Amino acid sequence: NAQVYAYATGQKPGCGFPLIYMAGMFSLSSGAWLGYATSPKHRHDLALSVDLVRKHVRPGDVVVADRAYCAYWMLALIQVLGGDALVRLHQARITGLGPGQKDKVITWEKPPRPGGCPLSAEEYAALPGEITVRIVRRKLEAKGQRTREVILATTLCEKAIRAKELGELYLRRWQVELHFDDLKTTLGMDHLKSKSPAMVDRALAVYHCAHNLVRALMLEAAVRAEVPLRRLSFKGSSGALLKAIHGP
Repeated sequence: NAQVYAYATGQKPGCGFPLIYMAGMFSLSSGAWLGYATSPKHRHDLALSVDLVRKHVRPGDVVVADRAYCAYWMLALIQVLGGDALVRLHQARITGLGPGQKDKVITWEKPPRPGGCPLSAEEYAALPGEITVRIVRRKLEAKGQRTREVILATTLCEKAIRAKELGELYLRRWQVELHFDDLKTTLGMDHLKSKSPAMVDRALAVYHCAHNLVRALMLEAAVRAEVPLRRLSFKGSSGALLKAIHGP
């Protein structure tokens, strides 16, 4: 593992553990873990996620992501695949919003292919020369979280979704962090004990199956009890599953 995977930046030789970098894609409706991509070395989230987008985005899908994914080529790629994107506007981008303005439609022209872009020159050239982006300023309010103002960028038009609903949808992106916490804390994926890269790959595949098994049981229980899925606890559900398998 030490020969394949990188160590944390600034780690002293002989100390710490090798790290594996991962990006994941989840369903907001069911919580299913759709897929993941890994790298033995540090890579930007954008570069790590491009294959996930290609594999899992279907016509009509909406990809909700943080500001790390606010790149022209990512939004354009999602549109080419038939989907739409909702991301937080990157801090380096000009909003185009005037004083007091909360919703504006602008055009992003295709820039030169950036260094480090995982798309080949041919793939990048095939992207549209411009995309229409809607910039929305919203205050996000949720129980247990501080109210904050964010600026969102989306390819969804005003007829498809209102600005208020965009804010509510973006708030749900936090579910991704909770899903990863379920994996790392409840299922124990934060520390893999595998002693070879091949076994690391197998362990991740098992965690993928285990997570989706619990989520499937949660969805079935929610449907039978006629309660919202979000009211069910992943930790409680996984504990109940283990108890059913092993007994009290």
